[in-house]
Amino acid sequence: MGKVLAALGVLVAVAAMVLSAIVVFGAATGHEVGVGGGGGGGRPTTATTRGPFVYEITIPEGTAERLKLGQRPVPMPPFIYLRVGDSIRFTNLDVVPQSLGPFNARPGETIVHTFTEPIRTKGACTFEPGGMPVVIVVEPAEGSTAA
Repeated sequence: MGKVLAALGVLVAVAAMVLSAIVVFGAATGHEVGVGGGGGGGRPTTATTRGPFVYEITIPEGTAERLKLGQRPVPMPPFIYLRVGDSIRFTNLDVVPQSLGPFNARPGETIVHTFTEPIRTKGACTFEPGGMPVVIVVEPAEGSTAA
């Protein structure tokens, strides 16, 4: 029982650190950070003027092995909110191919994609337990009248 409580305490501490990092990330980039209800990817605020943003995600070596052990090595929000002109930089340091929605990276590969038009796309995150889907929403650039 003591080991279970210790493991639970570590899990709670890690969750608190991740949540803190998300909040700091959101404040630093001019994004609102939603928790639960489909938030967490950071929806750009309309009150903040900002330049192009790069959403970076790196898959560490050993991710596939940790998934086999039932761990969640790279927590991802269910939604990623970006604007036209923003980019995703997806780096796979693992020894197996990994996917982030429509982006597929071979071991050691980095994919950089800059969005040029508004879209909404959904795909699996292979580095999430069960390949949890992620939705990438790219909204018109700030000041744009495009719908």
